[in-house]
Amino acid sequence: MNSQRLANFFRSRYFLGILIGLIVLLIVFAIFEAGVAFGYHEAMFSARWGEDYGRNFGEPEDALGLPSSHMPMPEGNVGQIASITGSATSTILFVSSKEHPEEKVLVDDDTIIRKKDTVLQPSQLAVGMSIVVLGAPNSDGAIDAKFIRVFSTPPGMAASTSTSP
Repeated sequence: MNSQRLANFFRSRYFLGILIGLIVLLIVFAIFEAGVAFGYHEAMFSARWGEDYGRNFGEPEDALGLPSSHMPMPEGNVGQIASITGSATSTILFVSSKEHPEEKVLVDDDTIIRKKDTVLQPSQLAVGMSIVVLGAPNSDGAIDAKFIRVFSTPPGMAASTSTSP
């Protein structure tokens, strides 16, 4: 008797309506997910294009091959160390350049620091050193440094002789 009722339910218009509703819901969800994926890829293309804005329009590059524009560098900075603070586990650098008067850079044990072929420790960094910082911005607006390259003199310019107050 139960199997007969179950068989009748699967043949009923009620079951057919539920089945069609679920299929329509699945199609709508698939279209929504496709739109989200397409929008994500469009946004990533726009972001990459914006990062290469100078190269896209033939802007001259500096000595490092970086665009010499005044656009912000959200993934890093090029400049001189203005001040250093920190603890045994992390170091905070304030890097100054023409484009960024003061940018906070967080250095931890995972940060790779190099000067030519030599690997340096955060304790070997000093105020006035010319550096290139590569990393990712965090929620506080500071750069979490992943790689720091130390130069003897600023690339493409003479060393600054002025001191900040």
